[in-house]
Amino acid sequence: MDKLDSTFARTAFHAHELLGSIRLPNGRVKRNAGTEVTTDNHHASANSAPAKRPPAIAWKETGDYTNDLGEGFTLNEYFVSRPEMMLGRMRLSGRMYRDNEPTLESDKRDLSEALTKP
Repeated sequence: MDKLDSTFARTAFHAHELLGSIRLPNGRVKRNAGTEVTTDNHHASANSAPAKRPPAIAWKETGDYTNDLGEGFTLNEYFVSRPEMMLGRMRLSGRMYRDNEPTLESDKRDLSEALTKP
């Protein structure tokens, strides 16, 4: 969702409406996926007639985000406007493809508790 070119997002979800998304910290899926990656969990519904649709959530573009350390990132506009949906802290600490990649680090919060909060 954070790619500067939004072609994939537009293509993958052309017939769906985003209801919400949650970004999980690095390492939360390691036991199942065998890798430490930041994971986005998207909730979408098939597009319905315009009169029945809720107001659209902006999520197909990117925007600028600055964390509490002053580090700047390009993130999906959904998370830029809803940082509370990132269950951790964005940092330039990733190293999957290169050093200092944007990654969501765990803030040691109990995720089951964080997921139940409105």
